[in-house]
Amino acid sequence: MKLSVIFLALASTAGAQMVTQTTISAVALLNQAQEAYNQRADMTKGREAIGLWESALKAESENYESLWKLARAYYWLGNRLPEKEQLNIFTKGKEYAEKAVKTKPGGVEGHYWLGVCLGRYGETKGILKSLMLVKPIRDEMETVLKFDPRHAGAYHVLGVLHRKAPGKPLSIGNRKKALHYAKKAVELDPGSIKYALGLGEAYEALGEDEKAVEAFEEVKKMPPNPEYLPESLEDKETAEKLIARLNKK
Repeated sequence: MKLSVIFLALASTAGAQMVTQTTISAVALLNQAQEAYNQRADMTKGREAIGLWESALKAESENYESLWKLARAYYWLGNRLPEKEQLNIFTKGKEYAEKAVKTKPGGVEGHYWLGVCLGRYGETKGILKSLMLVKPIRDEMETVLKFDPRHAGAYHVLGVLHRKAPGKPLSIGNRKKALHYAKKAVELDPGSIKYALGLGEAYEALGEDEKAVEAFEEVKKMPPNPEYLPESLEDKETAEKLIARLNKK
């Protein structure tokens, strides 16, 4: 009897140590992955981050942080690959986001990146699939706003959705709503270059070219956000191209 108790105690201790080691391993991988992702201006570093987050999932299969960050990373990667390679990448991003939502239904990041990945997944699948996904994307952003009413990113996505989607009866597209949501995103996060660019695009969609140029000029003046440095620089380049195009009219 005493031997049984001793063996049980030893087994329990060994199990606890294994869980602790697994947790430490996952945390170390998460830190390494984020460090690599911060250097994603170098594509190899971005890919390295993806590999590290996927390794973290092997150590802890339902790690919410790894799941939503993989969705974000695959979205980032897909936008930088040739068109013929994008569908597979955006599909992976969507699948990781779906797992994140399943793992933590109340997690804002999972719902947000699911909506974002659905958008690019739909675009690469074609117009019909894209139209079918408008409502699911809207639903994800509304869920984000239910949990976090001041989530600027969700308003930005809703603005893009209403700007790009066809109007009734085909879909929900509404350029006035697109402008409303774009303004709300900028109001909540005035330092975001992406949201400022989105505001200019919303003005352009409404035919308000002067206001669009003003918004794009503002984008050029804004300091890049160190956390989103590669994306900030890309958005600044986009703003310059859009200004040049509008000035040719």
